[in-house]
Amino acid sequence: MFRKSYCCRILFLLPLLAGLLLFFRPPVLFAASADPVSAPRFSLTLRPGFSPFLAGDAGRGAGAPDYDDIFHVGRGIALEAGWRLNRTVELVAGAGYERFGGGEYQGLDFDNLEVVPLYCGSKFFFPVKSPVRPYAEFHVGAAHLSKVEVSWYSLSTTYWDSAWVPLADLGLGLECELGGWRLSGSVRARYLGAPDDRLEAADADASWTFPVYLGIGRSF
Repeated sequence: MFRKSYCCRILFLLPLLAGLLLFFRPPVLFAASADPVSAPRFSLTLRPGFSPFLAGDAGRGAGAPDYDDIFHVGRGIALEAGWRLNRTVELVAGAGYERFGGGEYQGLDFDNLEVVPLYCGSKFFFPVKSPVRPYAEFHVGAAHLSKVEVSWYSLSTTYWDSAWVPLADLGLGLECELGGWRLSGSVRARYLGAPDDRLEAADADASWTFPVYLGIGRSF
């Protein structure tokens, strides 16, 4: 049977490939490196978003749940700071907060999962002459996962302890700049490391998801 954990490993490699692209500097991405940025270089962007699912094995053994068995759609918001190196490349750093609502699985009730991501990375704008510019992006960093309790009637125990885990993502988006305001939307493939289990049955794999973000920002 196909295991979603294999997808997690594949998605973890995607940002590494993007990093190799940055290291070797393909001419199509850096053709505009000598073209100075006439607009303001610094920007702040607020990004509300949602994750339609959280996938991967959330436990060990027969009948163990997947992440999407015990958590609902994730919703959150992020704040990103950007610095344009040129018209093609922008450096980005951000922080966010996300909440995946806990659900019920085989009579057990799971707490909400809260995620606080901290990351940095780059955007690569494609050289097109249009008010709406497509871009690719990648980020690496860490995320803090909250403690998750599991309960059955009046009994409860800790399923996962809070922990910091590695984070990596790779995405595509569109951005339009109007008078100093920046409007954008993106979809990312994101990897999160495995949580800190307290029970043998709670020995989970890393998780993956495809968060969708809208953005409204201001250049300074």
